[in-house]
Amino acid sequence: MLKCNIVKDLLPSYIDGLTSEESNQEISEHIENCTDCNDVYVKMKEPVSIDKPTEKNKIDFLKKVKRKSTRRITIIIGAIILLFIVYIVMAFVEFPVDSGGITIQSSLNNESLGGGALPDGALGWWRVEYTLGSNMVLGFRDGGYEIKTDGNGNVTSNTEIIVPRQTLPLLINPGENRNSIEMAIYEDVEYIIILRFSDQDIVVKPDNLLE
Repeated sequence: MLKCNIVKDLLPSYIDGLTSEESNQEISEHIENCTDCNDVYVKMKEPVSIDKPTEKNKIDFLKKVKRKSTRRITIIIGAIILLFIVYIVMAFVEFPVDSGGITIQSSLNNESLGGGALPDGALGWWRVEYTLGSNMVLGFRDGGYEIKTDGNGNVTSNTEIIVPRQTLPLLINPGENRNSIEMAIYEDVEYIIILRFSDQDIVVKPDNLLE
């Protein structure tokens, strides 16, 4: 007579009809007389139920997917808007300018940058251009001016202070990395432009242009 462990091993093949007639007879007799093996046989014969997804489950699943997608899109759009706002704010924040990255050129011209003619009695339009060595937008703040006169009220000295500042370029209006200041100069007047950088003041005069 077959032992229980052998019968249990053969039960899957027995149920599928893969065992021989002699084995079938012995297995059949065994499970009729063995309660334990019979219970195993009955359980193996029971159909396996597979829960099919209901229409409600499908709808709930689609809703979850949609909520996750909507949340992800919202987060991405929010991050883009936040970065754009930070960029715009930073574009209007002014930073000091170091003299090490600046190129300064001084020239005497017969016309102003705007095409204006030379005033009567003026020696020329004195133009001082300063250019950044980076792609930042170059601007300036008015640092004040000083005009000196003699006893008769005639101007003897004209000093203007410029404080260069730099900002991030805007995507719509990138701006330029250079700026300039110009003034009409006259004889017997000392003209001075002081460029006040973060590390030092640079004094520019037109003296060499008038020689």
